[in-house]
Formats: sequence, structure tokens, C-alpha cells
Amino acid sequence: MPTDLHCNLYVKVAPPEFAMELISRALAGSSSESLIYGSMEIWADYNGYQVDGGDPNYFLQWETVLECEPFPGTSLQQAVSDVKAVMEVFRQKGYLVVADCMYEEELKVK
Repeated sequence: MPTDLHCNLYVKVAPPEFAMELISRALAGSSSESLIYGSMEIWADYNGYQVDGGDPNYFLQWETVLECEPFPGTSLQQAVSDVKAVMEVFRQKGYLVVADCMYEEELKVK
């Protein structure tokens, strides 16, 4: 079983609270400070990698990062499925989203 299924999602949407509201409505999750969806607990925060004057099209410059933390015992297949569902919420609304995790290749749109 993989040891690190944590995944960061960088989203070109602002602010983080808006991102949480979008996924909470779309996925019927429960949201306060975090959202529980499938095998994941998800938090939204401001991206700490942003720098003044950086390229606004580069994902590390996007304002919002979602941290997707799987519950113990989550399989790789379940993590991929749940993170894909979260990413699809943003894609359907026209927002750019990029995954940063050990299974990011499995999350790309083909």
C-alpha cells in the first residue's frame, strides 16, 4: 500500500473560502474548516508559494491550495478517484487546477 497519498491541488480561483464553497455544494460534503469527501479530508488555504511579480499563469502563483489528506487505509485507487472528483468540480466551472502528489500523472485529463 502506498505510504503517501496526500495531494495538494493548486486552483486558479480566489479566495480559498470560495473554493471550499464550490466543492462543498458540488460534492454534497460537510464543510466548516475542512470538508470530508469520500476517503479524504480537504482543507483550503492561501498558497504560501506566491511571490510578487511571479508569472500568474504558473500554478505555484495561484492563490488557493487545497490539501487532500486521505484517511488511514485508503487505497491508491480510491485516492485517485476522490481527488479526480474534486478536480472535476473546478474544471466544469472553468477554473484551472493542478495536482501535486505522487500520483499526479493519473489525475491529468487525457
